[in-house]
Parts: sequence; C-alpha cells; structure tokens
Amino acid sequence: MQLNYQNQSLNEKLKSKNEDSAHFDAMSDREIWTLFCKGDEDAFIYVYNKYFSLLFGFGCQFTKDKELVKDCIQEMFIYMRQKRRKNTQIDAIKFYLFVSLRNRITKYLKKNKPFSFIRGLQLPEYAFGFETAHEIQIINRQLDEEQSKKLLNALNKLTVKQREAVTYFFYDGLSYEQVAVLMNLKAAKYARKLIYRSLNSLREHF
Repeated sequence: MQLNYQNQSLNEKLKSKNEDSAHFDAMSDREIWTLFCKGDEDAFIYVYNKYFSLLFGFGCQFTKDKELVKDCIQEMFIYMRQKRRKNTQIDAIKFYLFVSLRNRITKYLKKNKPFSFIRGLQLPEYAFGFETAHEIQIINRQLDEEQSKKLLNALNKLTVKQREAVTYFFYDGLSYEQVAVLMNLKAAKYARKLIYRSLNSLREHF
C-alpha cells in the first residue's frame, strides 16, 4: 500500500517541527479545527505533529503491519486536507482522528482480509495490552511498585474488548458516548456496562 504524494513540499512540512506549537497549545480543539478548515497550514501541521505518534500506537492495536498503519495515517491527513470544509465543527480532535483512522484501517482489512470480518472486527489478542507499570498510572498514581505489578497483571487478564474499553476511558480520557462510537456499541450505556464489568474483573484479580 503506497502513497502517491501530490505535494512533496507539504510532505516535508509535515515532517518538520511546528515552531508555533505553543501558540496552538493555548487554543481549544474547536478553535484549532476552525483555523484548519479555513486553510491555515500551520494549524494542519500542528494537528499532524501532535497526534501522529498517538495515532500510530492506536493503529497498531488493529494490525502488526506498521507500514500499513503509517500509510493509513498519511492518507487520512491528505484526505482531510483536500476535503476540509469551512463550516466543519470538531470539539474533540483526538476522538475524531481515532474514529477516522479506525474506519480507514477497518476498511482496508475488510477488503484484504475478509476472514477477520465474518463476525465483525476481531481484534488480535495482543490488542490494547498493558506492558509497563508506567501505563497503569492512568488508573491510580499512588500505587507502589508491587501494587503496580499486581494491577498490571490484572489488567492483562481482561478480555481484549475490556482492555480496549479501559484504555479508551481511562488512558485516552474518552467519554462513555465516545467509547460506544469507537467500539461500535449501540449506546453509551453499553460502554458504561462494559467498563463496570472490567473494573469488577480487576477487583477479583487485584
């Protein structure tokens, strides 16, 4: 899966450091997105640089093909730049990008690996795993090293879907409504129930 860059100068800009990041850091997501939709290239580059690494880690939860993930991210940003609309309003950029990237990767996998979609997207067993004690600080920053290891072990005993929900809610700070959208659940109440069940399971093992 190769990209055909139509604007090499833009590609170079995206790789460069955005010197005006401090300026955008003080803005809300809606303000940044409004500038982007009005054609502000600095706003576009800021969003790209800020979220690329996060999106890459997110995309790698669905496939081990890192080049595919990178290509999907690049294609997504190029498409966004080409199709941006002045009246578009986004209040949560990270959530919007998560949904867009998941849909793009899912579409590719569905086309090229249809067996994964016989019963919907089947996440690989490694997806949304917790590897270090540092990661569990999203749950409680007051745990000592021994407690952290116990919690880490408990987290990895959750099902893939439970780990996914916990990651979205606690690590990424998404709402129940946003978790439901990302996980293709019918309503926020189902996301809430899934997270509650996950926490109950953690209590059994921690």
